[in-house]
Amino acid sequence: MDQVFAVNRLSYNVFDLSDIIQFISISAFPLTSSENALLGAIYSIIGPSIALFLLIIIPKLASPIIMKPAASFAVGALLGDVFLHMLPECFENSNNNGENNYNQGLIILIGFLIFSIISGEGHNHNHNHNHDHGEHNHKGHSHHNNLALISDFAHNVTDGLALSGAFATSHSVGVSTAIATLLHSIPHSVGDYALRVQSGNGKFKSIFFTLLASSGVLIGSLSSNLLTNESNNYSHSHNHTHTHSHNHNTLLSSLTAGALLFMATSSLRESEISLKNKSSLAALLSGIIIMSVLSH
Repeated sequence: MDQVFAVNRLSYNVFDLSDIIQFISISAFPLTSSENALLGAIYSIIGPSIALFLLIIIPKLASPIIMKPAASFAVGALLGDVFLHMLPECFENSNNNGENNYNQGLIILIGFLIFSIISGEGHNHNHNHNHDHGEHNHKGHSHHNNLALISDFAHNVTDGLALSGAFATSHSVGVSTAIATLLHSIPHSVGDYALRVQSGNGKFKSIFFTLLASSGVLIGSLSSNLLTNESNNYSHSHNHTHTHSHNHNTLLSSLTAGALLFMATSSLRESEISLKNKSSLAALLSGIIIMSVLSH
């Protein structure tokens, strides 16, 4: 009897958790796909904003003890999103057709390469920068900060494009991508802020430039929405709405899968997560589990 009660209680808790997640996803994203993408972009700016201002009040929040597990959790969420949501959704749309599967895989690869180029090597340079600042002059700092700002902005534009593509695919995929993007943006922005402070910028100036770079996610989402609207208007005017819309959404979802795959792999590399570290591994697996729960 006790075992039956325990199983029923566990089932109830899982069901209750799914209900809570479903309620949050509907409440936080109640609008159309394009509008929900913009909401996701706004949340991805608000999250880092709160985190950065908390750092002013509580500087210890930026300690490695907190930041490393947070970064690991964010990477796990991204990996879970791309492998448990986006990729399955792409291949489900191909209707198990061999040629369609090949085309989907090719577009995903193209998307991966395109977003690798968009994000640029400057972003990687930003996170692997040598902090021996005694050898650099002020002009060198200024040049590096400008490169870092541009590359971070481009990286966030990529996030915005991925958000719009995810919501165009389905509401559930969009919500999971929005959550993964938010979780990814917080430790990413905090890390950028710390680098700018170490480069000699003041705290508030560093916050300003970090949030300026974060605004790229909104630009990316807006740009994608405008292109989608133009494409839909074209299909309406030429009387082939259904076929054109389906092909457009399939293309967009595949390119988005490539973008998310790039985001996940680059984040895994940049965060230098050691899977031998138990806390980092546990945090990464927790992020994957959260995305798994969201997929049901």
